[in-house]
Amino acid sequence: MARRGPYAKSRAVRETILSAALDVVAVRGFSDATVAEIAEAVEMSKAGVLHHFGSRDELFAAVLEHRDERNNELHKHNDAVDAMFAVIDHNTDVPGLVALFSAFTAGGAAGSPASAAHRFTAERYDRIVAQLADAIAHRPGWCDRPHDDAVEAARLLIAATDGLQTQWLVNRSVDMAAAVRNLWAALDRGGPAPVLAAPEAQEPDVPDPHGTAQH
Repeated sequence: MARRGPYAKSRAVRETILSAALDVVAVRGFSDATVAEIAEAVEMSKAGVLHHFGSRDELFAAVLEHRDERNNELHKHNDAVDAMFAVIDHNTDVPGLVALFSAFTAGGAAGSPASAAHRFTAERYDRIVAQLADAIAHRPGWCDRPHDDAVEAARLLIAATDGLQTQWLVNRSVDMAAAVRNLWAALDRGGPAPVLAAPEAQEPDVPDPHGTAQH
């Protein structure tokens, strides 16, 4: 049997920390979950936890990546559209992770390209848009449409999902899954709505200084 080297041991420790952090953040949320609390859950020091991740932001980026890996494993037999609905349904049970995701992606979109939040957000959107668009393109009724239609539908579904998560955080009566399913039903019937050209600008009415306008 092959011996476990330092890398394998370090990877196992990371997995243990991430599993504990996932549970802590799911309950406590991004703002209230502390590295010290996560360290206590795995019987390590705060410095010991950060040794494996470098910073709090890197740790939480890894937590979200770990969450995505778990979701992918759970729904590996479903296409990306059905998996998306299953994840939305599950998200109502883990408000802390929804809050972490919303805070992280909002910061990542506006933050420094070198930050952990920006890297996570950019890489995740590239990946899930491609996965979702590919799944949509292979669905009945979409095969004959331009692939750009599937990409546009994927972006709209992701934008709706992320926006609804923010609304749900402040109003738990928002039914995220139903809203996204309704959007998908509309897109699936006719594809993404065409982009309409902006109306031509009209010259403003200028009063006739000589009073010769016809009435």
